[in-house]
Amino acid sequence: MRMAAQNVLAGDERVLVEIIEEVKEQNSRTDSYNKLSSQIRELTRDVEDEKKSLQASIDTKIKQSSAAICAGFDKSIDEERAKLRDIQSDRERAKDAGVKERISAETAHLRHENEKLKSRIRESFKTNGVPGYCNNALFMMMFRTTGVLQYLLYFLLLTVFYAVIPTVAFLVFKLQTLYIIIYYFVCILIQSFVGKVIYKKTIMQHFATLDAAARMQSDIKDNNRRIKRISKRIRKDKSEEMYGLEEFDSRMKEVRDNIKDIESQKKAALQEFEQTVKPNIIAELETVDKDKRDAMENRLFDMNERRKSLDEQIKQKRLYISSNYEAYLGKEVFDIDKLLKLLQIIRSGQADTIAKALAVYESKNQN
Repeated sequence: MRMAAQNVLAGDERVLVEIIEEVKEQNSRTDSYNKLSSQIRELTRDVEDEKKSLQASIDTKIKQSSAAICAGFDKSIDEERAKLRDIQSDRERAKDAGVKERISAETAHLRHENEKLKSRIRESFKTNGVPGYCNNALFMMMFRTTGVLQYLLYFLLLTVFYAVIPTVAFLVFKLQTLYIIIYYFVCILIQSFVGKVIYKKTIMQHFATLDAAARMQSDIKDNNRRIKRISKRIRKDKSEEMYGLEEFDSRMKEVRDNIKDIESQKKAALQEFEQTVKPNIIAELETVDKDKRDAMENRLFDMNERRKSLDEQIKQKRLYISSNYEAYLGKEVFDIDKLLKLLQIIRSGQADTIAKALAVYESKNQN
């Protein structure tokens, strides 16, 4: 690139034409650079889309192949786990049956004693002519109350009849006070009359028999509590040796070992897939449209090289113009349209140098 004259302001039409050609050439390079940059951006997106499409195909194929390998092993594992659940259920049922048998065995004497006590109560009632309705928990609670629980139940029963029912009738059903009074009168009358009749006709005549029955019923309750304690102790006992569950445990161990073996085979198959099959899948898919991708990447490389060359040329030309022309003409004048107007002024005979043409141009703009 040659250097311009020392002072371009003294230049004539030829020098100005040369300057204009330099600027046009620079603008042309800049346009080419911008166009090439736009093409590079589009081609870069296309190359990236191709890479993404290839990677998506690889990922999908690998996922499908891996899933196909796992499917068979997972089905076998699920079947073994189903067997394990069935065996566990059978074991629980066998243990429950064993617990019930143990409870039955360890409480047999208490239940037998309860049956004997109940039989003695029935025989004593029958022998002494005690009415059958006396042999029930409600009668004994009402007329032969023993123990804290029976007293509490008796109090609760009285509370229901003398407090809860009247309150509900008054607040919910809006019964008049007269009806509430009648209700209390009937309840008291029934309780007093029935209680007196039963106490006179039954309690007084068969007091000894009823008293003995109450004591035997208390013994029955004590035995029932002992049965519950024994049952609770047996159910909480962690030892299972007496229930004969060894066969179930052996079968469960066998199934668990099968599951571990299948899982080990699955792991080995996946490792083999990663080391052998997966690389083959990738290599095979990478051959599809490889020529197309290579051509696109080569083209992109060439375009980047051309742009790099253009960029360097533009920079050099910019330095040349700035140093040799803009320093004299001023940056604000260095526009192709303004330069063409200066050329028109010279060609019209209004000036013979660039400096004089510039003066004429500025004079016109001021006017």
